[in-house]
Amino acid sequence: MIALDKHYQDFIYHIQFVEPLSKNTVENYRRDVEEYIRFLKRQKIEDIDQVTHALLIEYFSDMTHTLQPASISRKRVSVRQFHRYLHRFGRAQFNPTTLLSSHKEAQRIPKAVSIDSVRTLVSFEKELPKDFLDFAIILLLFRCGLRVSECVDLSFQQYNEHEGWLRILGKGNKERFVPISKDANDALKAYIKTTRPICIKKQNDASRRYIFFTLRGNRITRQYVHEMLQYRCNETGVNEHISAHTLRHTFATTLLDAGVDLRIIQELLGHEDIQTTQIYTHVKRQTLKNEYERYMFGDFDFEGDD
Repeated sequence: MIALDKHYQDFIYHIQFVEPLSKNTVENYRRDVEEYIRFLKRQKIEDIDQVTHALLIEYFSDMTHTLQPASISRKRVSVRQFHRYLHRFGRAQFNPTTLLSSHKEAQRIPKAVSIDSVRTLVSFEKELPKDFLDFAIILLLFRCGLRVSECVDLSFQQYNEHEGWLRILGKGNKERFVPISKDANDALKAYIKTTRPICIKKQNDASRRYIFFTLRGNRITRQYVHEMLQYRCNETGVNEHISAHTLRHTFATTLLDAGVDLRIIQELLGHEDIQTTQIYTHVKRQTLKNEYERYMFGDFDFEGDD
């Protein structure tokens, strides 16, 4: 009988090095499965084949009082992948999660911001080194539809300055090529020429392959991007909430409104499933419906004049 901790360690090793997933996915699986193992130990489970469907229902039901549906959904996926791995490689006689309903959270309509708000957001003066850094980040997020993790981890090996392309390693280390608009490419080149040399003075050669660094010489983080966007919104007077995620959504809806084929948008966003991209068509249809109802269901006098 293999100990639960050994199953956990081998699973993490597998998704890190054998069939590598993205860094963020590995971290989520690591945290969720470790928490799940602790639960099994509290239930006096020693053999993975002692796990039953009823026990899983109990585990996830307890979460509904303290966690949001999105968090529960993620944990459910993590546990399902853990058991799938064990069964696939003969570590378990059966997979108890096969009868577990997905309970997917209601698919939320992604929020986009107006183009005018984006124009206002980037209207700050480009004078200080930090201005060039922030401007380049914002334009890459908006013009290329990058996930914040993809922007943070961008390296020179992924950037073709002369042809204007980015080679992005997305979720599951899946590769895609994304063109860079001229203004985003110019902003990136300006940052590399003016600000980056100041930022990397204390960095070793290994770290210098990454593009974005703060003025303190550290690589930028998700937190940096989040706080920077909040700061720039306040500075320029943008009233809409803008995050890296909303800029990515705005990129997608802008392309859709321009008539770009959904398959192209799927490729640019790095969506594995076209259904994920199709949510943007729901946004457009809802906008059309709202406008239709605004004009068609106003106060009309169908009786005519007496």
